[in-house]
Amino acid sequence: MGVDELGAPKYLGTGELVPCPQIRGTWWCQDVAEDIENEISYISYFGSREYVNPAFLNESVELDVVAPGSQILGPYPGDTSGYRHTPWWSQGSTWNPNAPPANYWYVSGTSMATPHVSGVAALMLEKDPDYTQAQVEYILKNTATPLPTAMLGYPFAFNYVRCPFVAGGIYQFCWDENATGAGIIQADEAIAAIPTP
Repeated sequence: MGVDELGAPKYLGTGELVPCPQIRGTWWCQDVAEDIENEISYISYFGSREYVNPAFLNESVELDVVAPGSQILGPYPGDTSGYRHTPWWSQGSTWNPNAPPANYWYVSGTSMATPHVSGVAALMLEKDPDYTQAQVEYILKNTATPLPTAMLGYPFAFNYVRCPFVAGGIYQFCWDENATGAGIIQADEAIAAIPTP
């Protein structure tokens, strides 16, 4: 893939512009950061796997990698008092005595995952600015940790994809093999894979 004179992505072989999704972002991964030993990660029910553009039915949206993107604390517009409760899926206390200050909030979505990938790519290019997009993508994919296609034994809420119901409100999260791309990015391994020039 390359770019045209305006910076739009195009196929190198044909010079045709690459159709780019405008509505959905990349996949993102939910993480419970409080307890790294018992971390629970799974693929969200929304993201690029739901992207369908009738104009490009013969084109596929390829997922490269996933990154954390759930309950990320950051600036949030409006006059809020902060979010005092921990996320519904965390296994910690239901009340956070160290609530974030006003105008900060826990936000989830592809907009939270994309900066993780962009940041790792920037650190890689800082180490060697001569690397191409294809080389950075190759390293990100080959240093990612693959994710399984299903996870058992986690409480279900909202609209997450569920496999067969298990008594007691416990569900199995499922997604197809293409839903996780090469896996979740590993910043340290991706940066270490680039030799110092």
